[in-house]
This record gives sequence, structure tokens and C-alpha cells, in this order.
Amino acid sequence: MTRLLIRNVSVLIVPESGECRVDPAQDIHIHNGRITTITPTTITAGRAGEGVEVIDGSGLVAVPGLVNSHTHSPMVMMRGAAEDVSIDDWFNRRIWPMEVNLTPERVRVGARLACAEMLLAGVTTFVDHYFHADQIADAALESGIRADLAPTFFSSTGSPRSRDCNPSA
Repeated sequence: MTRLLIRNVSVLIVPESGECRVDPAQDIHIHNGRITTITPTTITAGRAGEGVEVIDGSGLVAVPGLVNSHTHSPMVMMRGAAEDVSIDDWFNRRIWPMEVNLTPERVRVGARLACAEMLLAGVTTFVDHYFHADQIADAALESGIRADLAPTFFSSTGSPRSRDCNPSA
């Protein structure tokens, strides 16, 4: 059983309703990777308990995990390749020619990099759709980040099932 105490940290509180606030001088109690309680530092001062790892949170703020609600994680490898160009140039002359050469392994490498960057920035969950989603899923599982993945396809007429939908509905 792993126990951790982050002592004397400010905590961003995000209530279901009302305004966010920062509660200073809080202790975050974690057991087996899960937050069990958050208490004012004065309550547990000097009583971490045996076998508890203590981290000094002085001067730091703990925030809830962030969610990246729209990403194409492997495209992190294309960053800087098509800046300050029209959308037509970006898609047709820059990005799509690079995407043609993406193998499943290259997608996985890009997704691994993106997962690492997101975790370092406080992102704990991301929503993604891109080619080779299985490779993105593997990268997410490997890193421990949560992911909501959707399949990707291209067609000038849409998927066969979409033709059966009522567009006025």
C-alpha cells in the first residue's frame, strides 16, 4: 500500500455550482494513487504517519486534471511544419503529404510524445481521432493518461451509413 501526503499546498476548488476558489494551506492525502481526503494543514501538522511519503507543497497550487477535448495527438510531430499559410495550403500542400507517409509505428511515436507533453502540462484526459487509433490507444495505456478515441475515415460522400440519415432531423 502506497501512501502519500502533499503537505501545505494551495488547492483550486471547482464546485459543481458557484465560483472557483483557492484554499491555501491544505494537505492532500493519497492512498494507492487516489486522493482520499483534503484537510487543512493545521489538522495534520506533524502527523504524517509511519510509511507515508511527504511532499512539501509550499508555494504550489494543486489543480484538477485538465481535459484536452480536441486533439490529433500524432500531429505533434508536424508542429512548425506549416505555419502562417492558408488553410488550403496547410491541408493540401503541407499536412496531407506528410500524413500519407505515417505508418502505424510513426503514429504511435507521435502519440507517445503527445501523451508525455499533455501529462507534463497537467492534462489527464484527451479526446482524439486520427488514423491508427489502436496505436494511440496503446500509447495512452502505456503513459497512464485517459483517452476517448474515435475512428477516422475520409470520403467525399461520407460513410455508407450516413446516407441513410435524415438530414432534416
